[in-house]
Amino acid sequence: MSNTKKRFANIVLSAIAMGAILFYGICGGSCLYLRGTIFAIDLKYAGILYMAILILLNILKRDLFIIPFVSTGVGVELFLIGFQVRYWTFCPFCLIFGAVVIAQFFLNLDWSKKWYIVFCIIIGFLVFTLFFKGGVAPTYDFSRLNIPYFYPYS
Repeated sequence: MSNTKKRFANIVLSAIAMGAILFYGICGGSCLYLRGTIFAIDLKYAGILYMAILILLNILKRDLFIIPFVSTGVGVELFLIGFQVRYWTFCPFCLIFGAVVIAQFFLNLDWSKKWYIVFCIIIGFLVFTLFFKGGVAPTYDFSRLNIPYFYPYS
């Protein structure tokens, strides 16, 4: 595949992942149970930033940085998918985002740099192992229910 087609595919996949994150905000199912941050940044915003940087790298034709960037992303996604499996709570939008990152990894895979790629995957996994803060607990947003607030002692 030519570099131009590869860059275009990366941009399209990144846009799909960003769309999944936007739909994540309206999810009313199991997504309500999953929450997480990295360096005190909500994963939704970290994911949008990640994809925006990847789009920028493709527009600027910085192919040297794309391989380590998506490799690190695979390490992160391995951790996050493992987190969902561990708690048996799955978010379809998070899984779509992970599938896009893995697809971008295989799209940009260069076997001549296999040790560098493995190193970046391990770094992504370790960073999230050390700095990820998340949990699986129900969170309720009563503002969406259109129920008047009731204060029994007012």
